[in-house]
Amino acid sequence: MNKLSSYQCYHNPGTPDNYYRAMISRIGGMFAIKGSHPHIAKLSYVGFGKAGHFCDGSIIHKRFILTAAHCFVGWDENASNYEVLVGAQESSTRTNDDKKAYSVKSIECHEEYKITERRVVNDICILKTNKDIEFNINVWPICLPDDLPPPNSEGHAGGNCYIGDWVDSRFYSIIGVPTLTPELCQESNNEYSLFVDADQHVCAGNEKEDQNTCQGKSGGPLVCDRNDLQRTLHHMAMNKNQKVLTGIQSFGVGCGQPRVYTNIHQFLPWIFEKLNKHDDCKPENPCRNGGICNSQDFHGHECECPAGWITEDCSLREKDLTACYKNSCISGKCILDDRYSWGYTCDCDYGYGGPFCNIVIDKCALINCFMGSCDLDSSFWAQCKCSSGWTGWHCSLKITP
Repeated sequence: MNKLSSYQCYHNPGTPDNYYRAMISRIGGMFAIKGSHPHIAKLSYVGFGKAGHFCDGSIIHKRFILTAAHCFVGWDENASNYEVLVGAQESSTRTNDDKKAYSVKSIECHEEYKITERRVVNDICILKTNKDIEFNINVWPICLPDDLPPPNSEGHAGGNCYIGDWVDSRFYSIIGVPTLTPELCQESNNEYSLFVDADQHVCAGNEKEDQNTCQGKSGGPLVCDRNDLQRTLHHMAMNKNQKVLTGIQSFGVGCGQPRVYTNIHQFLPWIFEKLNKHDDCKPENPCRNGGICNSQDFHGHECECPAGWITEDCSLREKDLTACYKNSCISGKCILDDRYSWGYTCDCDYGYGGPFCNIVIDKCALINCFMGSCDLDSSFWAQCKCSSGWTGWHCSLKITP
């Protein structure tokens, strides 16, 4: 089965104590600091009426967002009426810092999604953005549990997980949230006659301490420490603090009650099937200068460069690597030049000359002062000191009385 390895997904190495600030008392949450949840995506409706932020999602790939099917099925399913906002954990502003909006190119929800008065099944959906999401320390994909046992398997109830919601356009998290056994989860939902499927669903929350999200942004993530889902000490040592997407918020009633999440582990084959349809090599070849693009499933692509060309996109001539990348322009800029066997010439900085820009020259020799004399300012920059009655950069303009 395909996988997104640890170096390609969630990379924030901090501990929960470093993730949050300013506890809020309503349901035990804490406001998130910038960069602590780089996988969070805000889904907004920008079509007729512009309803704005309505659901959340999780970045799992440079082109894909994972969310809940009930956010779209039965509503406006025209992809062009939606956008994805990433890097916006602290503010609703769309353009500051690393916050960036991407248009949605396609919406693909599970073919057998169904919702009734008592049952919600196959509540999962994948959005494809119109272009690659730019990753940075505040925008990064979350790991999928592709090499871990199911969270509902024996011994896996409990654990260090977190859930989140929004307060005044700021994301806040509730940490230390346990996953519950299907039996406990069903008991907490019996009052509302909601059916919990042990295979399809993961239940999380703390029925005693009222720690959970309100009935708010669906599609948001249930994220757990890899340590709590992995039995072996080896994996615990190798993957300390790595976060794994365990569930997608599906349903629940009111605030402070355990909520039910779509079990990501159960839908991994469906997720990989959809993602593997994405071909990085089409419609445009990202490999330059005649390079051959080889698609690497949903992880991206690799370029097979022709002879003499290197780098990930075949954009650099190999000879240039020994020319401008290892040049001897001491105080100047290297310019590729095939007229010379060494492959470059030097464009010298102001005040320097010679074939390698290593000779300090008379800066006043670089400027013509027609009716005045050259002088060096406090920064040793040559300038003209004009004679009486003359002005201009070169003292060439006569002052009219």
